[in-house]
Formats: sequence, C-alpha cells, structure tokens
Amino acid sequence: MHAFNLSEQQYIPLREFNWRVDPDGGGVGEEFEDGRWPASTSLDGKSYDLSFVNGWKIRHEFNAGATMTWTVLEGQGKGETGTQDSHTVEVRPNIFAVTFSKGEPREDILLVVDTERSRALAVVTTFGPGYFEGDESLPEANTVFLSGAIGDAEIVELHPSDVLVSQRAIHFYSEHQVYEHVYLSKHTNVWQCLVGPERGETDVAETDTYVFDDDLLIFKWHERGAPADGILVVDRVSHRTTGRLSGSDGMLVMGARSYFTAALEYPSLQELANG
Repeated sequence: MHAFNLSEQQYIPLREFNWRVDPDGGGVGEEFEDGRWPASTSLDGKSYDLSFVNGWKIRHEFNAGATMTWTVLEGQGKGETGTQDSHTVEVRPNIFAVTFSKGEPREDILLVVDTERSRALAVVTTFGPGYFEGDESLPEANTVFLSGAIGDAEIVELHPSDVLVSQRAIHFYSEHQVYEHVYLSKHTNVWQCLVGPERGETDVAETDTYVFDDDLLIFKWHERGAPADGILVVDRVSHRTTGRLSGSDGMLVMGARSYFTAALEYPSLQELANG
C-alpha cells in the first residue's frame, strides 16, 4: 500500500478535528510555508494604478525590501494610504500574485496582476460577526472577488467557473502536509488530509473558482468548522500553487505543488438504466 492509504481510517467527526493544531506543539503553519515559492523582485520600483468594478482606484507602489504602498485614489476610503509587508510571486511571465494584509479593520488581500495585458483580480477577505456554521462568538471570514484593470484599460469582469467540476487534485505543501481535493460542483469540494496532523480528516467546503488565464485558476474555499478562507493561485501547467490561508488569528502565506489526477467520469442515466 502507498503512503496515502487510508483504508483503515475511522470516521472523524467535525467536533474532533485538529484544525491544524500540532499535537506536539510545533508550528504547523511553518510546514505549510515550506512550499512557499521564492519572492520575486521584478515589480520593485514600479507603480500601478488599478481600477476595480466596485469603483475603487488604488495606486500600488512596489518598494525594495518586500513592502508595498497602497493609496486609494477613488472610491470608498479615498485618501487612505498605508505600507505593508508583501509577498510577490511571478506565477507566469508578467503575471504576479501579491499577498499582503492591511491593518484594522483587517483585510487580507491576494492581488493577481497581468502587467502585459493590463488585467487584475483582487481577492479580499474580511472578518465580522455571525459565523454561520460554527461557534457564534467567532468572526465570520468573508471573501469577495473584484475584477480590475491597470490604468485606463477596460475591465474584463470574471465570474465563477465550473472548470474544476469532476476533477481531483493532490496539493503537496511539504513532506508533512499533503491534501486531496475532489471538486464535486461549481461551489462544492471535498478535501481530505493524506499527510499531516489532520491525516484522515475530511470535510466538504464551499468554494469558488475563477479562470484568470489558460489553466491558471484562482480557487477559494471556506472552512466549515473554523473561521477561515483559503485562496490558491493554481497553475495547472507548471503545477505551481501559491496562496494564503486567512483565519481570525492571522494570515498564512503558503505554496504547493499541485497535481491533477484522472477526472471522475459519470455514466449517463441511459447507461445506468441499461446496466
């Protein structure tokens, strides 16, 4: 049997999940970060004014030393500015994924920018009261997707896609953290931990998938038993994945190698009826 074999695994109820708590007291988050892709300096010294579908126009200035200064030029919060640590990955030539977190009220942001085609997508996670499937005292994680463009380029609005339906993937974050995903529908997937403190735990998650470029996907899942949203930028060609996990207690920047295996195949009703 291979190392991922879980044939003898007993069912683990949600109330007994580890939720990435290391029983040995170690930093589980650090193991997710083992696969983090090296930061790119290609944007250092450059500035982009990004317009978004909600009326925002925000200047992003990329500084040396892995920091980024943002200034709201138009829309809600006009005049606000700040400088945050950032992690920039060049996921493909001229396509960058920039991860950073703003202060109170906290906003965790993953910004995907195509500097060649002047396209952008901001994935913004905020936190508020009323977690609907867990402890009501914990804040809800809420994520929105905002299509955008550089400068005066036309905004090409992106919408959730069903491109992953019936697909199965293995996400290898490190030798200590490996997860399987099965994408059941446009907004539902099942995950299972194959290696790590959560080994054997499995659950259903609410999801969204956006296609930013050919075989370049932005995937979001919403944890059911913890106040957290995860965002992955998945390149199905290079198998490289970068992203973040945002919970009420902080943001984790992570990376993985992602491998898609044979897709699920469903027989037709006629085939089933005919045996």
